[in-house]
Amino acid sequence: MDLQGKALDTVRAYRTALNKFISWLVSHPGLKKAPPARRIEAYLTARVQDDDISPSTQNVELNALLYFHREVLGVDVQGVNALRARPKLRIPPILSPEQVRSLISALRAPHDLISKILYGTGMRVNEALRLRLKDVDFPNGKLIIHQAKGDKERVIPMPEVLKADIRLQHQRAANFWRADHIAGYGVHLPRALEKKYRTLHTSNDWYWLFPAPELSVDPRSKRTQRHHVMDFTVQKAFLEVRRALGLPEYTTPHSLRHAFATHLAQSMLDQKFPREMVEAKLIEFLGHASRETLKYYLHLAAPPEGIVVLPIETILSSQEK
Repeated sequence: MDLQGKALDTVRAYRTALNKFISWLVSHPGLKKAPPARRIEAYLTARVQDDDISPSTQNVELNALLYFHREVLGVDVQGVNALRARPKLRIPPILSPEQVRSLISALRAPHDLISKILYGTGMRVNEALRLRLKDVDFPNGKLIIHQAKGDKERVIPMPEVLKADIRLQHQRAANFWRADHIAGYGVHLPRALEKKYRTLHTSNDWYWLFPAPELSVDPRSKRTQRHHVMDFTVQKAFLEVRRALGLPEYTTPHSLRHAFATHLAQSMLDQKFPREMVEAKLIEFLGHASRETLKYYLHLAAPPEGIVVLPIETILSSQEK
């Protein structure tokens, strides 16, 4: 996987899945001589029945095991018919605009600007943290997102109200770059670019918009360099503010993405935009084409078309009269 340039997160996920599979096989010696497809099938079925894993987890583990058998063992496994995990479709709880405002106001730099970008654009937290200086297009008022979920890219409008803050952060990051450049430190690059352009990691364009305050050692190249602000520090900042303000337990960086989508849909529906236009705008910002997810945002935002009187209300109101 390292030679093929796979993302480090993918390598770790596959390694974890393989370790779980091996541990499970040790406790089921009866499957030692079974065909690979039979072993994988039994394991994934047990994971659903015993651990109630999600479809996404099951897919990761299946892909990891198929990859291992194909690339390492040289066995092309076919016909894995495991019990499929059932999708858990849940309507995400949504923060109110007042809760979002109090959350952002309580966060300190740089987490306050990161949260503003999440709520202002609907980005995922790692999409915001991986922004580089070249991805901020001030002349056209755009933010460019690379290597998003599904290895996709998209361009989204930069909120007018955030331009001054983003420009100031851009200048701060450029100052970080100058100091690192003088000291001989660079940043992490995609593997293909790092191999092709040996000095690109010291380029100003590829420097992080949100550089980490401390240098770190890259686990692959072993080079001391500057990483971006890590997602766990953002999670920790949100946790501290949530507890201090008494916000709901689901107040996380990702909850701002849900809030953005719902509040944007609500605003557009209130302005009488056609539903198709609302969906198109959500897809533009959120970067996915899942109609199932969009349906939840639109359901939560849709204005009532009429007053529905429940039977219990009729009975109790008559009784009071």
